[in-house]
Amino acid sequence: MIEKPKNRRSAARNGIRQRLHPRIDLWQRITFPMVRLTIFNERRWFVQTKILLVCTVGLLLGADAKDDQKKLQGKWTVTSGVIDGNEIPKDQIKGDVTYSGDKYTWTFGEADSGGGAFKIDPSKKPKAMDSVPSDGPVKGQTVEQIYEIDGDTLKVCFAMPGNKRPTEFKSAAGSGLWLFTYKRAK
Repeated sequence: MIEKPKNRRSAARNGIRQRLHPRIDLWQRITFPMVRLTIFNERRWFVQTKILLVCTVGLLLGADAKDDQKKLQGKWTVTSGVIDGNEIPKDQIKGDVTYSGDKYTWTFGEADSGGGAFKIDPSKKPKAMDSVPSDGPVKGQTVEQIYEIDGDTLKVCFAMPGNKRPTEFKSAAGSGLWLFTYKRAK
């Protein structure tokens, strides 16, 4: 026969749980698992929130890149150009560039044309574009550019391979930068 403990301390020492008042005992049985469950759920919520935040930021950046990629698609006609600080006369500007997927083709006048591949990074300020021509004197080299799309206007400023990416839409004399403004062809 099991001996009934004299007090709580002796019960704990003997490994026997002393029964409290039936209502208190029931309350502890109900609330303690809930407290543990609540703590677990708070940790789970915190981790889930962090994961959701990281995924959302990733999707927004990816959406921005896809959005700009979509805006860039189509044919653009040159409206002005400045090469190393020298403005190209309006009567000599006859060219266009066409973006299709991650490829581009360009024509300037009737004789010059070419193409290549490009990749954009709209998360940078100003937005960055890297193109790799598939022909011409800089074939296979990366041309670092910055771009800005404003409705039906596209501005592109770039440096020839070996020079640093431009930081602003400006082509000063001696800078080696090329700045072109395009209008979307209708």
